[in-house]
Amino acid sequence: MATNQSRPIAVAGVVLLALVVIAGTAYGWRHWNDEIAQATDEPSTVVATASDSPTDEPSESSEPSESPTSDSTQGSQEKSVFEPIEATAGRDEPVVLVVGDRYADGLGATSKDQAWPERLARRYGWTVQVSAGPSPSYLGSTSKPGTLDFLLLLVRPKDVDPDLVIIEGGSMGPGTDEALTQGVTTLADDLTSRLPDTPVVVVTPFGATGGEAAAREKVVTKAWRGYPTVEIVRPSVKGWGDLPDVDGGTGDEGHRTIAENLGTALEQLDLV
Repeated sequence: MATNQSRPIAVAGVVLLALVVIAGTAYGWRHWNDEIAQATDEPSTVVATASDSPTDEPSESSEPSESPTSDSTQGSQEKSVFEPIEATAGRDEPVVLVVGDRYADGLGATSKDQAWPERLARRYGWTVQVSAGPSPSYLGSTSKPGTLDFLLLLVRPKDVDPDLVIIEGGSMGPGTDEALTQGVTTLADDLTSRLPDTPVVVVTPFGATGGEAAAREKVVTKAWRGYPTVEIVRPSVKGWGDLPDVDGGTGDEGHRTIAENLGTALEQLDLV
């Protein structure tokens, strides 16, 4: 009877011993494999179990967020797709087309020579052509005077055949964000279809440093992104969007500020 009673205990002991041996062997193999992986800089071939594998669900902290200082010159650290602009065959200088508000037309400057487009033209050896109007809007029909698209069509861009286009400023309202996005997209599609190989630099509106204006500037920026020949410069984000007010415009100092900072951005984009 004593022998029969001890058999279950003996069997249990054998099973327990087998489990210990198997666990020890598995641990030793895994430890040995990890040491080899460290020595050879190769990842371990051990497959993680469900209990120690990382979750497939991204954490909230991993969600991408837009940097408040991001723009296309800005912080992406990607190499520009552009090359320095050169004069088209038969020209002595590169031709730059500027489409924008009355700052582009020299509002507040003591003379046309002090306007920021002319300053950049002298600095880099360009011929500049300007099509500008008072507070041209992103919103509205392409045939409606007062829109950026109308100002673009006014100069017949294919006839000008510019080596670079600069879109500056632009009214952002009134209207919904969806309407503003559509207005930007209409202009961008029109411009890039007419001049598919011409680099375009968009200077977002000045004075958009807070509140509704800052929110709308983000809408404009987002709508321009995704076009391979377009880069975006954001004065209000980069710290030079608040220009001195001189008789409803900006004086020579304001035009100097635009020319110096926009010139720096163009250099960072490898356009000059």
